[in-house]
Amino acid sequence: MSAAPSWQLAPLGPLTPRAGAAVRAGTGAPRVLWLHGFLGQQGDWQDIVDLLPRLTHVALDLPGHGAAPPLPDDRPAHATLAAALAAAALNHAAGPWVVVGYSLGARVAMALAPLLARAGRLAACVLVSGHPGLADATDRAARLAVDLARARDLRQRGLAAFVADWYRAPLLADVWQLPPGPALVAARAAGGPDAAEARARTLVALSTGSQPDRLPALTPLATRVTWVAGALDTRYEGLLRRAHAATPGSRLQVVESAGHQLHLTRPSALADLVRSAAQRGAHDLSRGSL
Repeated sequence: MSAAPSWQLAPLGPLTPRAGAAVRAGTGAPRVLWLHGFLGQQGDWQDIVDLLPRLTHVALDLPGHGAAPPLPDDRPAHATLAAALAAAALNHAAGPWVVVGYSLGARVAMALAPLLARAGRLAACVLVSGHPGLADATDRAARLAVDLARARDLRQRGLAAFVADWYRAPLLADVWQLPPGPALVAARAAGGPDAAEARARTLVALSTGSQPDRLPALTPLATRVTWVAGALDTRYEGLLRRAHAATPGSRLQVVESAGHQLHLTRPSALADLVRSAAQRGAHDLSRGSL
């Protein structure tokens, strides 16, 4: 990973009221909107963006992360955030978008994609290690309870202790494969009580437990959806195989020798998938087949 993003930081104003943004301009279309995961920030996509110089990229800090302001409270924010992002993207520039999200960012992307599709502005949606939602209300309540407990722990013990435990979980242990893994985790652990509060609000407000099942809304635009899982992440590979089967016409890509955080450990593989999705989307839009 690069030490710092090389693209130009730009306050895009109307792009979103809740996110700092970085832009790199290319010569090709469509534009790519990058949405990071919990505890991440816009620079997580740096290595992938470097491999896609022809495309124009917009990478956001999601609420409570990086330069973005926190959410006002813990209330569910999936719909309001997606609506704000859709309005900002539609006002930012003409033309279609490829939306790429990882984990929490993938779940935001699932809420955003139907809004862009409704406006005729979605070329593709690439969903990396993203949970499509729980259909059963009891399951959602149980998951929300887990995230509420995590948020309490984060507020009580602080960001450094929470992050240290977070990256000891087997699901996220692939970060330690990276030479800069310890530095990356240390950077995510930096911050005082205000930073801990901001992350805690995001954890609850954008919890899988308060997210509806996204599969029904994604099914009508399934030909533009690519589900991506790491082959070493057996839990999410199984989950996304089921999501793929439930959205006929979608694509499933399982990246070999990769775990949950494949955007960090296998950036070239994900860059290839995003390039292909962008090319297909631009081609289909030019034929009027989307």
